[in-house]
Amino acid sequence: MFLTGLGIILGDSLNPVWLFQGKEKMRYMTIVNSSTKIFFTLLIFVFIRKADDYVYLILYQSLGYLISGLLSIIIAIRIFDVRYRIPAWKDIVFQFKDGFAVFSSTIGINLYRNANIFILKFFVSDAALGIYSAAEKIIKGIQMLTNPIAQSLFPHMSNNFQSHSFKENLKTLKKTSLILCVILFFATIATIVCAKWLVWLLCGHAFMDAVPLVRIMAPIIVIAGMNYTLGIVGLVNLNKAMLFTYSVLVAGIISIATLLLTVSSVQIIAGAWAMLTAESVLLLCIFGALIYTKHVFKRSTSQS
Repeated sequence: MFLTGLGIILGDSLNPVWLFQGKEKMRYMTIVNSSTKIFFTLLIFVFIRKADDYVYLILYQSLGYLISGLLSIIIAIRIFDVRYRIPAWKDIVFQFKDGFAVFSSTIGINLYRNANIFILKFFVSDAALGIYSAAEKIIKGIQMLTNPIAQSLFPHMSNNFQSHSFKENLKTLKKTSLILCVILFFATIATIVCAKWLVWLLCGHAFMDAVPLVRIMAPIIVIAGMNYTLGIVGLVNLNKAMLFTYSVLVAGIISIATLLLTVSSVQIIAGAWAMLTAESVLLLCIFGALIYTKHVFKRSTSQS
């Protein structure tokens, strides 16, 4: 299963999502990803007939990712007239340096968001770890439904930021964040109210102990959405990517510290509180970075 699952990594690497985002032509990605993944999901219902067939599940997922990646490359060549070539070494170095802040902050977020299960396994039973993992997957699954909205904002606002003043950009960011916040707020409330139903539907009766964990982590839906919008879309496009990286570092340290200090007393509940604390701290740091950026801009404007 592990070896067949490597196709997911290869297919995801082949898929030039960044190109379609930058060109603001995400409809092509939507069509390709939806059609291929729906098709291979149907294969699961057709060919997986007994319990032992679970070993083929990740194979079908890998095929979906691979075909999606290959189709995306064909579309990129046909629609955008893309030509593939080996880049010069100086171009590679430049891209690594230019994108280091975004890269390191993204890696940092993924590390602390996925560190909880790794740390918890040293303190709790496998059964308890399974309960926590189920709750975390439900929250991340709901986030995935809203992620395309936030991700589609990045190239559009990046392009918009280049042609408008700093003051106008902050106003646009504030307006966009408010609209997204309202949408994610209602998604959060719905998750809290429907937590029992979600756990029962997605995990079964054996995982009903995950309900309080889902409710604790539910605010992450709106908080993490704001972190992406104000951090990646906002600070990065305002050329303050390093401030976002420092914010992620602080949030990661607090997340791990919170988990280690509380896990012995509250067990898997510690994982939920640690993740919620980290996302909340990150949001506060981002707010602070934006206020600092606005203050620096006002000071430089008054001096000039």
